[in-house]
Amino acid sequence: MADAVERYRAAGRAALTTSPAGWHQVNIEFADYPTAERAFRAYILPALRTGPVGAWWFLRKYPCWRLRVQASPEARIKDAVAQVTDVLDSALSWGVAKGWWSSLYEPETIAFGGPEGLMLGHALFHADSVGVLDYHQHATEGTGGLLGAKETSLLVVALFLRAAGLEWGEQGDVWGQIEARRPLPEDVSPGQVSCMVDSLRRLLTLDAGPALTGGQLALLGIWVAGMERGGRALADAARVGNLQLGLRGILARHILFHWNRMGFTTRQQAIWARAARETILGS
Repeated sequence: MADAVERYRAAGRAALTTSPAGWHQVNIEFADYPTAERAFRAYILPALRTGPVGAWWFLRKYPCWRLRVQASPEARIKDAVAQVTDVLDSALSWGVAKGWWSSLYEPETIAFGGPEGLMLGHALFHADSVGVLDYHQHATEGTGGLLGAKETSLLVVALFLRAAGLEWGEQGDVWGQIEARRPLPEDVSPGQVSCMVDSLRRLLTLDAGPALTGGQLALLGIWVAGMERGGRALADAARVGNLQLGLRGILARHILFHWNRMGFTTRQQAIWARAARETILGS
């Protein structure tokens, strides 16, 4: 049995070293999926923030988490791979994870607008992954003045869309595209959603600048700055014709990826997308 486990780990390590395009993907099956994020923050995240690992990001794909990592500019790829391998093997030894294995990273190049769109997308994925985990750490610790997860996410997304240069009605179109991918559940009536419009309008139009720079929302500052930087970069790329899909469609996909990282259910996503679209464009 021990030999079989070692062969399994060795195969994973070997495949890690041959992943294309500088990104390495591993699937991590945690011992307890509902508490996977807490385990990731406690046992795996520290190894991603030091040493040879550079950019990294994650998605939740039950029953696993998918982690993609890249070496830092000054590091060798094999050193970054070794660090990731060591921490994942330790997670197995600690009983935090049931298993991990590598798989070929197949980037959604077309869906995110072609090579330049994907390059910008990777920077966004990293900024969002860091921001999401930092937010949930503060929430777990009971940090005072923190907005709820829904309100925080919708505010971050609103600022992201504004940074991308979208006018109010164009933002509504993005929400409409998300709504098309996340239709309202049959047991949720339009009236139940409509009652959210007034409070959502205040959130989507909030001038958050003062609160982000030194007020109640200061803990979100780095996260928001990264998302806004990504939004502006995508808008600039679209302006000069370097994206192979429309900007709004790309932004919609980024929001869906963000909601996945936040851990929201498809039901929650459907309700909020419908409410945001109705807030801007009407019922």
